[in-house]
Formats: sequence, structure tokens, C-alpha cells
Amino acid sequence: MPVLTPTKKVFDLTPSYARCFVIKSFSEDDVHKAIKYNVWASTDAGNKRLNAAHVDATARNGPVYLFFSVNASGQFCGVAQMTSAVDFSKRFGAWAQDKWSGEFKVEWIFLKDVPNRMFRHITIPSNEDKPVTNSRDTQEIPLHSAKEMLQIFSKFQVKTSILDDFAIYNELEGQIVERRKEGKKGMQPEDMADVKLRHERLGGSLDDEGDKKKSQPGKKK
Repeated sequence: MPVLTPTKKVFDLTPSYARCFVIKSFSEDDVHKAIKYNVWASTDAGNKRLNAAHVDATARNGPVYLFFSVNASGQFCGVAQMTSAVDFSKRFGAWAQDKWSGEFKVEWIFLKDVPNRMFRHITIPSNEDKPVTNSRDTQEIPLHSAKEMLQIFSKFQVKTSILDDFAIYNELEGQIVERRKEGKKGMQPEDMADVKLRHERLGGSLDDEGDKKKSQPGKKK
């Protein structure tokens, strides 16, 4: 039975060398699996980009840090370290969408919800100086900016995290696995009711700018 990895108690917030990336997930359900099994997978292009960074960082005795954010959540939800190269031959069988190939190991450093407004002043020169909150998956973050983000994560007082709803996602994972055995696709429309529970509990969904939006009856978020 997989064991949930606790976040690190001691961590260097000012590494002399590191490669750092934004990771965008289509669903919080997949982040749950990344925490539970200590694995992740990106697109083919993303896997190649991250693997090249891992080779470079390892040769220079530096880490690769990944800043996780779920699309349309309006927040970052955690920071992990990439701890292995990408194994392009593997395919994890329980992602919400059964289309991701490749796999690499991660170790979690922070698990807490930090709203986008805390990071919006940090811009990425290679992305037209847009805020880091507007990044796409595997957008690289300059080291000095990543160090600032690590400081923010470290100091931000945790109020909520994905761990609050781990039981919900454990149940949803079981449903997905059973559907795969029956030859059906992973996440079904009815599952989204469970996925939306967390933001509803927080008083509404959050847009990409980190501002709350009130739920509208009869309208999908």
C-alpha cells in the first residue's frame, strides 16, 4: 500500500544552482496521485524538457524543483523535487485522463494552497514578462524568481491543502481504476461533483488570477 510522503522538515530555500518549472495539472485528482505515489508525467514535450533539466542539474549537483498548480484553481498547491530521470517506457495507469506516458519520481517539499495573488508580481522574461501565474505547463522559472517563490511558500500560513480532501480522491481513484478494468475511460462527468467539493467548501471556485468567483446555480464552473 503506497504511503503518503510527508513534506520535508529541513529544506534549502536558497540553492546555489537549481532548475525550476511550473507544472500545470488538468485536475487536482492527478495531483492527489502524484502525492500518494510520488510520481508525475507530463506531455511528451514536457517530459523531454524536464528530463534534460534533470540531466543538467544532476551534473551540476543541483535539484529540479516543480511548482504545482491546477488549471483554473487560482493557486499553487505544492512544490516537489524531481528525483529521477524520466522513464519513457513506463505508463502510470490511474491518471484522470489515460493519455499520459512516461513517468518520473518526485519528493514533496511543500503541500499548501497559496493564492496566485502572492506570486503575481513575479514575472518570467522568457514568457513576455507575464506573471508566473500565467505560465503554461513546464514553463521554466529563473532561479532568482524561484527562490522568491520558495520563500513565499515557506512563510505562507497554511489554511487549506489538497490533504484536506485526500479521502475523496482516494475513492475517486478506485472508481477510475475499476472503469479502466471494464474498458471505460477514466473520469466521468458524474465524478466532477466530487472534484468540485473542495472549492465549493472554500466558498466558490477560483479563477486564474486568484480571485474568488461565486457559484451560480445551474451553471458549470
